Amino acid sequence: QDKFWVAPERLRSGGKATQEGDVYSLAIIMAELLTREEPYRHDNDFLTVQEVLDKILLCQDPPFRPAVTAPPDLIPLETLMKQCWDENPQRRPSLNRISRVLHGLMIKINKSGSLLDNLLQRLEKYSSNLEKIVDEKVDELKQEKQKSEELLRQMLPM
Repeated sequence: QDKFWVAPERLRSGGKATQEGDVYSLAIIMAELLTREEPYRHDNDFLTVQEVLDKILLCQDPPFRPAVTAPPDLIPLETLMKQCWDENPQRRPSLNRISRVLHGLMIKINKSGSLLDNLLQRLEKYSSNLEKIVDEKVDELKQEKQKSEELLRQMLPM
């Protein structure tokens, strides 16, 4: 199963690592991030790990790759991943091109162009929401405490 991230040409020949092979592996990782599942997860329900690897090694058209369906705003990412999985390593995009496409997507998605800004904004929303929830729970706790004290006063003679 560790071989799911290895480029098919390297699985076939056992050669040394190449930049094109790294591009293939990067696309597998992008698919994991997009689907939030390990590669070939659904295929593993029906196929053994070796059967999945055998299908990867076959020179099919289209090649056997992880199933990915991107939401409409991430179609360029899905297209990029499929290009990175090209059976011919020479036709895979360069790391420079991948970087440009990903940067363009980030600008389009975030408008600010900064993943860190987007992350901080989400954390601030989450934090303020948590503060609100904590305040509500503290108020509920105070009310329950008052009720229990009142009940104790009624039950115990003074």
